[in-house]
Amino acid sequence: MREDQKKIMMITSALSGGGAEKIFCWLSEKFRNNGYSVRVYSMLEPKDKKSTENVIFLKWKSEKDYPGLIWKLKKEIDSWSPDIIIGWSTLTNLAVVLAYKISRRTCKVVLCERSIVSETVLYANMAKRFLIKKLIKWLYPMADVIACNSASASEDLIHAFSINLKKVVVVPNPVDTEMVKSKIADEPEEFKKITRPVMLCVSRLSPEKGIIDLLETIALKMKDVKGSFVIIGDGPMKDDCLARIDKYGLKDRVFLLGYRHEPYNYMHHADLLILPSRHEGFPNVVLEGMAAGTAVVATECCSNIVEMKNYGCCITAKVCDSEELAAAIRKGLSQSQKQLLIENADAFVCRFTPENVFEQFCNLC
Repeated sequence: MREDQKKIMMITSALSGGGAEKIFCWLSEKFRNNGYSVRVYSMLEPKDKKSTENVIFLKWKSEKDYPGLIWKLKKEIDSWSPDIIIGWSTLTNLAVVLAYKISRRTCKVVLCERSIVSETVLYANMAKRFLIKKLIKWLYPMADVIACNSASASEDLIHAFSINLKKVVVVPNPVDTEMVKSKIADEPEEFKKITRPVMLCVSRLSPEKGIIDLLETIALKMKDVKGSFVIIGDGPMKDDCLARIDKYGLKDRVFLLGYRHEPYNYMHHADLLILPSRHEGFPNVVLEGMAAGTAVVATECCSNIVEMKNYGCCITAKVCDSEELAAAIRKGLSQSQKQLLIENADAFVCRFTPENVFEQFCNLC
């Protein structure tokens, strides 16, 4: 069968530049390059649309407009008649199933979950939480397959939402080691102006990422540790982070640099990469840091991190445990420990090549 006969509709909630969105864009491009006909949709319209020429924006404005969003999707399905629909993240997946069910077409529906859903919905209010849980239990079984990026995420759907395990598969995120290594040559100018060692966190500034936990750890448990903490990322908690930095008197030690599209040179030239998340589906930033040749400290926010710990390529701490996180950072700064972590990481990262992961996605279609 010629793959260019297959039409794939790919739908995400946003293209804000986060790890999940990067994987979504990578996958859509891979499908195009391999002969599929692809249409990409985003529920939200980004401020910066430089690299979104081929994206159709559904212009979702508010929660009240959710029924209208579903109707727009239904019309797109009816008019284009795709062979495969791929949804990306929870709210998008719910809209995808509803739109498909009221459309006049028949096709394969693949839902992709990029996080541990039962943890993610905790940030909604009680009414929304109840509604989302009910909708997941009702709508997700109507899909042909649900692809999670980790064992933790798949087990959560099966046990917390009673999804049939036969419908759930695990497809990890890819890590393009060659691409990462090609972008690590130059030391960032910001690093030349601050005190070493440099401890780096690359993360969206949102509650589940544990940035406030990291700031509290630095302020309360690491006063004696010399060096600088650099945070790359943006998000809804930026003002809160800045307020905490001011409150704790950390302006000379903690630096918020904002979002960077390709932070790999920052990773490579940092002395340590820190992931303080409370929960994750699949922490791609950790594997990218390893590919960039950086030692990693992370909270045990998902099964992948525990696997990395057991493999000997990551030092871990319990979630929301300042004492353990501070101890792990101190241990990670040891030169002998850093070298061992980096050596073990090289072999571990090879398991997540883009070719291997794309083949697994193709098998779902």
